Amino acid sequence: MKILIYGGEASGKSAYAEDIAVKMAQKEGLPLYYVATMDKNAGGDTLSRIEKHKKMREGKGFITLEQPKSLEKLSFESENGVILLEDVGNLVCNELFTSKTAPVSVDRHDVNTNYAVSTKIRSGALSAASLSASVNVYADSMARQIADSIDAISAQAAHIILVGNSIFDEAATDYTAETHIFMQTLASVMNIFAQTAEKVTEIVAGIPISLK
Repeated sequence: MKILIYGGEASGKSAYAEDIAVKMAQKEGLPLYYVATMDKNAGGDTLSRIEKHKKMREGKGFITLEQPKSLEKLSFESENGVILLEDVGNLVCNELFTSKTAPVSVDRHDVNTNYAVSTKIRSGALSAASLSASVNVYADSMARQIADSIDAISAQAAHIILVGNSIFDEAATDYTAETHIFMQTLASVMNIFAQTAEKVTEIVAGIPISLK
């Protein structure tokens, strides 16, 4: 089964996703994997956020695999387990802004920017006015590659739960080109996964809203 759970920052999506994953693993007697996509070297409050999530998972039976990008390189001891992947926003950032072929350059060590949740990534590498059709094509292409990498680990699992990000509520008036690329890629990855997911749930103020 494929499940997409998404919400805004501090919406409760992580706790809800963990609860679903644990219950599924316990019910079917399956191994439980947590694929962590947050890059330790991203700067800002990254390390404190990583520790927060580690504490949330304590005692729940998760086997943690840290993989900021290139999910297709992952392998699991059991190909019949429950995989919780958290989260898509970090994965997209890592693939977009640390790729050798990326058309944008972002300082990953800028302590003033939280790349996982910020909708205003600043770098000056491109201006909003320079956002061209070729960049849109790049974002769509990257989204497909990232979606394929998610499919690669999904094929190794009985169930996969994807934690996504909701950052699309604000009017896009003063975003940089990098932000447009990030938002477009993130939305596309989530849309691709949702198309074949059996369940899609949005978390609002800790309340799950079933969409599929």
